[in-house]
Amino acid sequence: MIDIIIPAYNAHETIKNTLLSICLQTMKEKIKVYIIDDCSDKDYSEEIKLFKQSINIEQYKTTKNSGPGIARQVGLDNSQGKYIIFMDSDDLFVDCFSVENLYKNLEETENDIAIGYVIQEDYEHNLKNELKEGSLHGKMFKRAIIDQYQLQFNDTSNHEDLAFYLLYLLATDKAIFIENNIYFYRYNPNSITQTDSCHYHFNTYGLYVKNMCWVFENAETRNFNELEIAKDVFYSLVISYCRYLENYFNEDVNRILKEANNLYKYYLKYKQFLTEEIEFELYNCVELNFIPPISLRDFIYLIDKHNYND
Repeated sequence: MIDIIIPAYNAHETIKNTLLSICLQTMKEKIKVYIIDDCSDKDYSEEIKLFKQSINIEQYKTTKNSGPGIARQVGLDNSQGKYIIFMDSDDLFVDCFSVENLYKNLEETENDIAIGYVIQEDYEHNLKNELKEGSLHGKMFKRAIIDQYQLQFNDTSNHEDLAFYLLYLLATDKAIFIENNIYFYRYNPNSITQTDSCHYHFNTYGLYVKNMCWVFENAETRNFNELEIAKDVFYSLVISYCRYLENYFNEDVNRILKEANNLYKYYLKYKQFLTEEIEFELYNCVELNFIPPISLRDFIYLIDKHNYND
């Protein structure tokens, strides 16, 4: 059985297309859909009635409006399928083979996660396909890994999907990347991440740091590979550097330096596992379309200096 978990908050119009794209899957008889109502104004019984003849579907409700992370955890706690797919309530599968392509790449191999391409729509309705490795989209997870290491979503309201995904990858290195387009991430004009992504990233940077520290702490308690933790720690500093550069001239960037202290503490702990080659490779994972006013090393030095001044 393949569980598809969909957190939903007042998504009654968009979720119909999401469910329709599931109904069109070649493997729909192996799918069970869980709509997790995050305290919407009304439930999803009407939408379920429309599709219950085509797919196995039911709904659960959170005790209070808590965001998609908690809703996804409710879905995990109330489902039992061997494989898990997470969808948003306004997105679609690209075609009728999306689930089958993910399923075959897990069922016929010894891998623990299948990762496909996501077609992403921007505010001008332009489309591009990419591997969205920092999200849950376009992927199929094995429940056995989640159960073995007792992986859960945390209760933060942003970046909790990234945290869960990174912790899952620290639990297993058996990932397979497939060439197929799997998932259509639709543009939502009401989403702040779409309308003002730079400002959004700055405003939620503290939550990003909190989630990364949560990943590192949970990885340590589970005795995950120290080199892989070290890589994630350093990459979190690279992302922090990018946030610093994005707001270098127009925001209180000292806030980023202050919050990055928590990541820097982990860097000091794990830098012994990193070589210059590894750091260079991780740094080159991001693309800067301008000449940065300071280097990454200078940024790390500023964090250390800020920590000393505190």
